[in-house]
Amino acid sequence: MIRMTVALTRLPSLGRAEFQAYWIDRHAPLVASLAEILGIQGYIQLHTAVDDDRAPWLAPYDGLAEIRYASRADFDARMSSPAGQAAGRVLRDDERRFIDRSRSPRWWGVERTIL
Repeated sequence: MIRMTVALTRLPSLGRAEFQAYWIDRHAPLVASLAEILGIQGYIQLHTAVDDDRAPWLAPYDGLAEIRYASRADFDARMSSPAGQAAGRVLRDDERRFIDRSRSPRWWGVERTIL
């Protein structure tokens, strides 16, 4: 199992509540509808719960998305298929409506459960 984690930053034109409502109400169902094509085995949204300028140690993100796949090879194979490429375009087009992709880093990780 491999996981892609994305630290999301909203577009400057959106308030945090507006961003989070779009993400859960519009984007999440879209991801779910494309999960089989993309091989998504799990999708978790972590919404920022603290909006406090007095806490400079908090990361400047509006949420984290965690997407689980069987393997990086499976992800790559699905994304290189015509159906996977089309599904990827649909998601990227929707993300442009609420995510500042230039300030939303992504990385791959392998989960190691400790407790």
